[in-house]
Amino acid sequence: MMEKGFKWFARIGGGIICAFYLSFFLGNGVPENGGGDGEGFVNLLPFSLVAVFGYFLGWLKPFAGGLILILAAFLFFIYFMYRGDAYTALVYGLPALFTGLSFVASVHKALV
Repeated sequence: MMEKGFKWFARIGGGIICAFYLSFFLGNGVPENGGGDGEGFVNLLPFSLVAVFGYFLGWLKPFAGGLILILAAFLFFIYFMYRGDAYTALVYGLPALFTGLSFVASVHKALV
């Protein structure tokens, strides 16, 4: 029963994360829409695509999707810590990490 709760927590949380990434790209990342210079879009697109792919894979294969989301979280952490922005590293990395761990816990509670 608890595994089902982890799965739905991951699904709902991951959906919110995907909406956040989409709103970022539509609002700030694309130069034509938000007046930005496009740097954020180009730099974050690969990491965000990994996270979104992991989320959608998590609906079909929770364990594999969870591992990919955990990888995306570490990519976010590494990228933003390299740029010296610990706050943004946490803002982007922790939701992906928690969602990935929830997908993994929905399959194997003992692994978390």
